[in-house]
Amino acid sequence: MRALTKKMMRSMLRNRSQILAVVAVVTSGTACYICLASLQNNLELTRDTYYSQNRFADFEIQLERAPNTALFKLQEIPGVRQVRGRIVEDVKLDVEGVTEARMGRMVSVPDTGGNFLNSVVVSKGNFFEPGSQDEVILSEQFADANNLVVGDKLKV
Repeated sequence: MRALTKKMMRSMLRNRSQILAVVAVVTSGTACYICLASLQNNLELTRDTYYSQNRFADFEIQLERAPNTALFKLQEIPGVRQVRGRIVEDVKLDVEGVTEARMGRMVSVPDTGGNFLNSVVVSKGNFFEPGSQDEVILSEQFADANNLVVGDKLKV
């Protein structure tokens, strides 16, 4: 061995705890990076799959009022595959057993369930009965927070 190599080996032996600490930091940093990169890929895949299965719109436009003919004009734009108009309104809800007012957002959906743009996942109960005028679909979080179950009544 050359003299410089021997000197380096002696220095490494003297400072072995520092070298091990550096190796441990670099290894844990690399492991964290790999875990976070994998997590990001999984989250993006999960989001994209959920959006695809529920046919989430790529974007939406909010208007105060627009005639239905505007939907046909939007459909004619190159690259637009589907257009759906809907009505969104914030309303005050009276929930039995709750004294303070609750706000809700009413969003119109087609009469029949199925494969429509921004579709709704019904986890409990059923989609609307054909011709029914007094049914709603609540978010699970709202129902749980207000102790509501399928069949309960709300005043809007």
